[in-house]
Amino acid sequence: MEKRLLLCLLCVVSVAFSLEARQRTEAEALRIARSFYEGQGMLRSAPGSDFRLVYTGEGSGLRSVSSDPYYYIYNVGEGDGFVMVSGDDRVAPVLGYSLSGSFDPGDMPSNMRGWFEEYERQIDHAHTQLEQMFRLRVQTMGFRSEWSR
Repeated sequence: MEKRLLLCLLCVVSVAFSLEARQRTEAEALRIARSFYEGQGMLRSAPGSDFRLVYTGEGSGLRSVSSDPYYYIYNVGEGDGFVMVSGDDRVAPVLGYSLSGSFDPGDMPSNMRGWFEEYERQIDHAHTQLEQMFRLRVQTMGFRSEWSR
């Protein structure tokens, strides 16, 4: 009886953790970009730097469930760099950055497009992997309880 109660509790906790995973809003992404950039020590020379959202990774049709951005890219000031922030909190917050230059979505080379598409696949995988792990864990727990009878 105690084993079943423990397994049920584990199941509920797993569901709670999976429900915690969510999309980042544009405001959260901006806060992450600013915080990261400040951590690089660059804002000391440019206080109040302007962060402009210049690109959102809407994807190339990979995501079937949601149309939320995979990532946000913010340019900093005039040629002071850019920060690429993931749109999903199951993934590392900062996916890429530069401390100089700027990101121009209209002049993106094909290899960079491929790199972004790979990020999109990985973010999709993180999303589906969490759901699959939970399903497998529940099935395995059911199998073990049958096996121990």
